[in-house]
Amino acid sequence: MNFFSPDAHRGDLTRLLNNLGIDTNQFLVQPYLLRLEKPLDASRSNYQFDILSNPGSDRDTEVKLNRNDAFAILSTRLGVVKQDETTTPKQYANFPTFYHADPNYFSGAPAGQVAEYISLEVLWNSLVSIRSQNVDRIRDLHTNLLKHVPERGYVIAAASGQTNAEFPQQDPGIDNFFRLMPNPILSGQDNNRVDLVLGPGDIESIEGTADSGGTAVDTRNVVVVEFFGFLMVDAAKAALAWNTF
Repeated sequence: MNFFSPDAHRGDLTRLLNNLGIDTNQFLVQPYLLRLEKPLDASRSNYQFDILSNPGSDRDTEVKLNRNDAFAILSTRLGVVKQDETTTPKQYANFPTFYHADPNYFSGAPAGQVAEYISLEVLWNSLVSIRSQNVDRIRDLHTNLLKHVPERGYVIAAASGQTNAEFPQQDPGIDNFFRLMPNPILSGQDNNRVDLVLGPGDIESIEGTADSGGTAVDTRNVVVVEFFGFLMVDAAKAALAWNTF
């Protein structure tokens, strides 16, 4: 069946089902967001993210791929979020994710170091790759493609006269993702990972250890890699025969 829809994501779903011959009576197919995280470290210039779920080591706010499932990637983006592990309970999901280094939010100014937002800018001048087993699925995609600067950024309460700070404008749905083409399909039966290699630059303040006055803070910065696509439940073995769509 050939079907063309004005809804881009419905069209993607139809293309996936038709090209791979997937029967939705056989597999549950649904929208899904993979979210991979790593705390930023000023001594590191590369990060490796395991895509497969591991309850013993996964971070609380990560969303990964189960070994029995398959995932068709449509689009991706790169972000940074703060966390505070000193509180009870620990604050992992209490902070918004930013997809650019907003200087009003990432305003740390450690004494004798570059500003926090300047160190974070390196993230969007880096390279990201996806590997299944030893096979490149995406190689050295420049992360500037994964950057999203909203029309209205972070507004500081003290500067605006408002009672509370105002967080950046958020586009509806997944419109601020970078769409990939062709679209890789990952099987949970494979050893899948994401590699992020930072571009050259000063990352001394990338962890976010100080506020705008240079005073030490308890929050820390975490890099976030997200993939939007379609999850195919219990389709991992079938997906070993699929490559892209």
